[in-house]
Amino acid sequence: MKLLLERGAKILVQFPEDQNSPLHYACLLAQVPIMHELVRHCTKKLSDHEVREFLSLENKDKKNA
Repeated sequence: MKLLLERGAKILVQFPEDQNSPLHYACLLAQVPIMHELVRHCTKKLSDHEVREFLSLENKDKKNA
């Protein structure tokens, strides 16, 4: 995952079938190291507005990660 992030993988995305983001999936699967890495990466690479958007994305059930 770190290599993908270093190579520019987009994390501010939602999958069409359920509107989950990569952070949603990490939370759903209780992958704490992945959650930490995603948050660390987004705070390092995204603007403040994008970080807020990333952390508050809602899925089709109106739940955020």
